[in-house]
Amino acid sequence: MGTAAIGLLGVVVGVLLGGGVQLLVSRQERKAASKRAARLLFGDCQLCLDAVHWLTMGERRWGGPNKPPLEGWRHHREALAGAMDGPAFQTVDGAFYRVANLDAWVESDADLTEIEVDAEETVRQLQEARTLLLREGFSGSELERMQREMDSDRGR
Repeated sequence: MGTAAIGLLGVVVGVLLGGGVQLLVSRQERKAASKRAARLLFGDCQLCLDAVHWLTMGERRWGGPNKPPLEGWRHHREALAGAMDGPAFQTVDGAFYRVANLDAWVESDADLTEIEVDAEETVRQLQEARTLLLREGFSGSELERMQREMDSDRGR
């Protein structure tokens, strides 16, 4: 009976260890996917900021190379949702959602006289999202370097 109990105990310990290792691996994979998504969306967020900034100034430079990229957001939002805390994800997701709404507004050829107000709020939310994506996608010396570059860009 002692041999059977030791065998059963070995099986239970093996299952628990295997499950624990699998949980660790899964968590690391989610974290890596979120970091990649945040890095990619950080760049898209900056491009969206540039495009929306033109709207706040009454300019209609939206088409062609000035059109904000939204495909990355649609593709990578699930990875961010799985790793970012709720309020941070809502800020990032909401910022890209606002850009998508502006895009639909501009593309519909509707009256754009009130778009500057929405664009200003979108810029504010995109700036918050950019900061959150920076923290999610970069760490250590990379994060410090990126923050210095953003600070120097603001000074211009």
